[in-house]
Order: sequence, then C-alpha cells, then structure tokens
Amino acid sequence: MINTLLMNFGERTAYAGRMLLIGMGAVFLSLAILWGVMEIFRRLVVGGSQTEEKKPAAPAPAPVARTESVAVTSPAPVAAPASNDALIAAITAAVAATLAEENGGVVPGFRVVSFKKVTTVSKRK
Repeated sequence: MINTLLMNFGERTAYAGRMLLIGMGAVFLSLAILWGVMEIFRRLVVGGSQTEEKKPAAPAPAPVARTESVAVTSPAPVAAPASNDALIAAITAAVAATLAEENGGVVPGFRVVSFKKVTTVSKRK
C-alpha cells in the first residue's frame, strides 16, 4: 500500500489520475463485456441480426392534385369593393389571366384554397 501522506502534491495528483483511469477503464470494460453477452443472447433468441432482414417497402404516395398559389399585392391603395364576392372574383380573374399569359393562352386548372386579409400600417407624422 502506498502512503499518500509522504507524497508531495504532484505525486498525489499523478496517483489520483492513475486511479481515475484504472477505475474508468474497469467500468467501461465491464460494460463492454456485458453488452457483448447481451448481444450474443439476443442473436441466439431472435435468430440473426435484425439489420439483415428487409423491411417491406412503403407504398408510393397517391398523386396529389397540383394547385397554384399566387400572392397578389397592390402597391397603390385600392378602393374597397362593395362585397367580398366581388374582390374574390377580381383576384381569381387576375390569377387566371396571369397563368394564361404564362402558358401561351391556356389556363391550367387551379383551385383557390383560402384568402387572408393583409392589413398595412401607414406611418403617421
């Protein structure tokens, strides 16, 4: 047995470091052995590695109808229409005209999903 009372600080620190490494090494070695034993038992019970088994492929997702989303913004203030129906009709007509112009006169099918009101805050002096 080593008498730590006769050691200086540097020797005691070195001794503590060696004991720390030996202790940690013993713990990790015992964990590695335990893991190995459990892996052997798992392979005996299950009958092979699960990574070798092929899982069934998931079915391909159904094709989704393509919808176009177009944001319409206006830099200049616009007078409020009489009703929301007129505003929706105007936006839908503008989107259809833009899509027809981009596709050589053919309007592709699209569906309006939702409308969100955008409010702007004007700076007051």
